Amino acid sequence: MIAAAAAALAVALVAAGGAYLLTRPDDHKGKNSSGAAPATGFPTEPMLVRIDTAAGWPKECHADIGTYTPGAAAPTPLVEGPACDVLPERSPDGRLIAFTRSGDGASSAQVMNADGSHVHKVADIAGGRVTWSPDGTRLAYMGGSGGTHQIFTVTLANGTVTRLTDDGSAKDDPMWSSKGQIVFWSKKDGVEQIYTLDPDHPSRPWVRVTKDGVRSVDPEWSPDGTKIAYTRGPSATSDIWVMDADGSHGRALTSGADHDMDPGWSRNGRWLCYVRGPVGTPVIHAIKADGTGDRVLTPAGHVLGHPSWS
Repeated sequence: MIAAAAAALAVALVAAGGAYLLTRPDDHKGKNSSGAAPATGFPTEPMLVRIDTAAGWPKECHADIGTYTPGAAAPTPLVEGPACDVLPERSPDGRLIAFTRSGDGASSAQVMNADGSHVHKVADIAGGRVTWSPDGTRLAYMGGSGGTHQIFTVTLANGTVTRLTDDGSAKDDPMWSSKGQIVFWSKKDGVEQIYTLDPDHPSRPWVRVTKDGVRSVDPEWSPDGTKIAYTRGPSATSDIWVMDADGSHGRALTSGADHDMDPGWSRNGRWLCYVRGPVGTPVIHAIKADGTGDRVLTPAGHVLGHPSWS
């Protein structure tokens, strides 16, 4: 649940309004009005990344949050320190970044300005990623202690927490779409499959969108909310797949490699980033949404994970 300090912070954050929030980062300038790269070109905007500062992931986490511009020699740290900071997600307006911080046996959702300033805790969580509502006023996350974790939301303006699920199935990786739906995976029907729910009407039945019984995790909405990218297959040999929002027209973007996972869309929806290789030393790749043009992005001498372009 939300600590009193976190609730007070959330109220203060909103009350401060424009005086608190940064303007859109300079890296958005020079693009079209949507902030995306030219429709026919490779994205040039920086992606958010986890920067591993020492070996050990995932058993030991030594990670900061930063940005990485494809082609640069090194990432740029935004948040540094002894905590385990992972899974960064940009707010819809680009002015804030949410991420997960772990340490001393606890995890929390943190929010900061896009330049890394004003880092604050907004919720105690059970680990995993956090995700923004389309209007940037709420975060969804996995919560609960012990037992089975559930999906919750927290309203930043007042710290109000809402529980969206209440069942006994293992589940994780919630992601909010620009159209208002939340996608996640659950073992409700056995092996991990992908479902959607309506956060404004959580009592309505979930919609199962993968139906082939193959392990499917890490769902990520396209910017327009019409497609879902996800990780499909056993962990050691998983590939990146894309399907329509209703589960139709599923197709593989990658194949024949080891540990392809963590897909993320570019802001123009024409490219995806993902990681490949040993879990402890992942390499970020990018590939066109049609499955062509695969390329390595991680600069030599660095270990980066959890890429997020949107």
